[in-house]
Order: sequence, then structure tokens, then C-alpha cells
Amino acid sequence: MAFFAATGGVARTWASRARAAACIVVDLSPAFRADADVPLVLPEVNPEALAGFARRGIVAVPGPSSAQLALVLAPLHRAAGVERASVVTLESVSGAGQKGVEELEAEMRAMLAFQEPPPPTALPHRIAFNVVPQVGPFADDGSSEGERALVAEVRRLVGSSLRLAATSLRVPIFYGHSQVVNVRTRRKLSAAEAREILRTAPSVKVLDAPREGVYPMPMLAVNDDAVLVGRLRDDTSQENGLELFVTGDNLRRGGATTAVEIARLLFERHLSLP
Repeated sequence: MAFFAATGGVARTWASRARAAACIVVDLSPAFRADADVPLVLPEVNPEALAGFARRGIVAVPGPSSAQLALVLAPLHRAAGVERASVVTLESVSGAGQKGVEELEAEMRAMLAFQEPPPPTALPHRIAFNVVPQVGPFADDGSSEGERALVAEVRRLVGSSLRLAATSLRVPIFYGHSQVVNVRTRRKLSAAEAREILRTAPSVKVLDAPREGVYPMPMLAVNDDAVLVGRLRDDTSQENGLELFVTGDNLRRGGATTAVEIARLLFERHLSLP
């Protein structure tokens, strides 16, 4: 078994070589996430999809933003049917790779020393003390690559009937993606009921005591395998509406932890060791 943690181009080139050597591929890149013949798997949400790995010998790991949103939406969808959701994703610079991390650090060091920061190379604009409303190139309809991928992946994980709107922003945080989420369900689901559903959901931790200052924040999510959810409240502007806030460690969710869990499931359910 090979874990691919590289660019999509590298994954496409080397996946065929790995398969020629009878090696199963667990791919963390975007290369195969939209491929109908390759299962896109989040073990807590759709483990049954792993059965399709044999067609190509490849399993795709969903992106970090998609993974953490699906972990929260899936249990709500099973309980009350999520008709529509809208999400604003605040993505850390590590989502752009090590170069994104180095770029933010260099810019912050320069600006705090009252110097002109170096021109950006990993991101389209300066990210230090700024918010950039772009994750990936734009299409003709104005949506970014990050937004399109998020919508497609979450619908594939949670259910094709889900209507989802997404806006992705890059924020000056090193690690940890956050999401502002609005949900409309088929049947009435109060914030209190949703809170209890999420308390028992796998890989989800509820931090929701805002009057005591307890709610999800990126600094709490880093190095945690669970996704943190809080600020749950009824959305009184629509029927059956909910508001919530989600934070997760993007290097673990949609990354290392998910890949290892996929490998474990493969060996437990679909492969036999000599």
C-alpha cells in the first residue's frame, strides 16, 4: 500500500506505476476525487464506498474542508434530512502547502519589523493581516476551484440531493480550517436536538457554551483528530434553519488521520494479510 501526499500531477503519474506493481494507492491529492471509478471515502461517513476500491486499486481522500463539513452534516442529514446548506470556509495557509506557511511567516516578520514584505508566490496576494477571497483559480461562473471541489465532494460523501453553496477564503492562520455553516433540514431540528446528535457523532466534539467563552477555535483544533463544532443556534430567518461553527485540523482531517483510517478499514474488511 502506498500513501500519496503530493500534487495531483504526481499522483496521476505514479498511481499507474504503483498499480502495475500490485500496490494499492491511498491518495490525498485532488487527482481522483471526482473520478467515478475511484471511491471517495471518509470512514466515519461512507465506509461502504471502500468496496469499490478494487475497480482501480485507488482510494481518494476528501479535501480537508470537505471532510470536516461532511463529518458534521452527515449525522444531521441522517436525523432530519439536510435540504440545503451554505458554508463560508476560512482556510489556513497550510492548505496551500509548506510554501504557504513560509510565505505567511516571512510576510509577518517583515511587516512587524516595519519593512516591505516579499512579493507573494504561493498565494495570489499578501496574506499577512489580510483575507484573500480566493482558493484556487476561478471559473467563468465566478466560483473558485476550492469552492467547486468542496460542493462536489460533500455531495458525493453526504448525498447527491444536498444543495450546497460555498465561499472559500484564505485567512492568515497557519493551521486549522474554520467554517461558518447555515443548514435547512426537511423536518424541524432544534439547536438543542442537533447538539445532542453531534455529541454522539464519530470524530466530532461539541464545544458549545458561548457565555463561558467555550466554542471552537483553530488553536483548539490543531493536533486533534476530531472536528470541533459549536455556536449552534436556531436560524429564525427560515423554517427548519440552523447556524453552527466548525473548526478542524486540516493536516489530519482530509489528510493524515483520514488516510490511516482508510488503510485500517481496507485491511479489516477488504484485504487479507499473509
